[in-house]
Amino acid sequence: WIRSCYGSPVVQITPAISAVNASVEVAVGAMIDRVILREDQSMGQRVRGYVVEVMAKGSSEWAVMAEGSSVGNKRIQLGSSVVADRARLTVTEATDTPLLATFALFAPCPSE
Repeated sequence: WIRSCYGSPVVQITPAISAVNASVEVAVGAMIDRVILREDQSMGQRVRGYVVEVMAKGSSEWAVMAEGSSVGNKRIQLGSSVVADRARLTVTEATDTPLLATFALFAPCPSE
């Protein structure tokens, strides 16, 4: 079940976020309902706040899908299913330059 759910992301990047309140956008074009974030912890945990927003197909407005106060080694968050054209990750608070390793979006898991 885990492989079928998390084996193939709809989109996955290593985000280049160089400052607090900087964001990275990705094209999605598919149904998603979960996000995985990973932080490069070689210099310690730096992210203290983030928000993931999606732009639903046919919309011109961003809606919050997930938000949190830390990422750490791996953070998996579920949101509502949405067919998204775009998604963006914004680091809202950090102790130093954010070092994110992964920003990945996944389709809903198949039924058991």
